[in-house]
Amino acid sequence: MATCRTTYHGHHERWGPVSKLREFDLTPCFEEGIILSTLLVVLLLVSLFRLWETKSVTVNRTLTSRSASVLKAKLVCPFVVLPGGPFLTTTDIPLREFFRT
Repeated sequence: MATCRTTYHGHHERWGPVSKLREFDLTPCFEEGIILSTLLVVLLLVSLFRLWETKSVTVNRTLTSRSASVLKAKLVCPFVVLPGGPFLTTTDIPLREFFRT
C-alpha cells in the first residue's frame, strides 16, 4: 500500500485525485484511501444485508436418513482425502515412517 507521501522522482503526491506527475492517472493515496475504502464499505453493507436477508428466511426441512448419511460423508471426506487428516501436522514423524507402522 502506498502512503500519502509517495515519492516519484523527488516529487510528492498528496491526496489529490488527479496525479500531476502522470497523465490520465490518479494518485495512489486517492486510489487506496478514497476509492478502495468506498468499495470496501459498499461490499460490507451489501454482505450484511444479504446475511440479514438469509437469516430472515425460514425453511422447514426434514432430515431424512439418506440426507443425514450424505452429510456425514461430506464431513468425513477431508479426513479421508488427506492422509492422516489434520493430526499429522502436529507430529514429528515423517509420512513414510508413519505408514510403515
